Amino acid sequence: MLQALSKNFIHQPNPSSNWVLQGRVMSRQTLKLALNEHVRKRFIDGEYAISDHAIIEARKDGIEPRTVEKLEWVAINGEVIEEYVDRERVLIYAVLKEENLPVHIIVDYSLREEPVVVTAYVPDSKYWLSYKTRKTRK
Repeated sequence: MLQALSKNFIHQPNPSSNWVLQGRVMSRQTLKLALNEHVRKRFIDGEYAISDHAIIEARKDGIEPRTVEKLEWVAINGEVIEEYVDRERVLIYAVLKEENLPVHIIVDYSLREEPVVVTAYVPDSKYWLSYKTRKTRK
């Protein structure tokens, strides 16, 4: 049985199954690439939002000045390191070169027309390996 995720996305609950995006059947990897490119293009085109929460948390972690510009840069140039498909969100990682500062942002793409950066932070090394892989809990 197919389950609707949103007006444009449908998937089969079995994780090994193919996904259907706007009538095109694709593998999970192909879907991931399509979503990443869709989100990236929205940021490039200036069609995105950044929550107040994301700006506040970013500034608390030292991502300033030019906070919005830096979060936009992470969204465009960063690497998706985790996907939360059921919540229609991705975790993106990049290093701000000027400050040599690792940054994580979570982007909600449930609104196709306008992805939203919902939070941003500097990852803590006690929870992350190389800031890209979660450490296993003991």
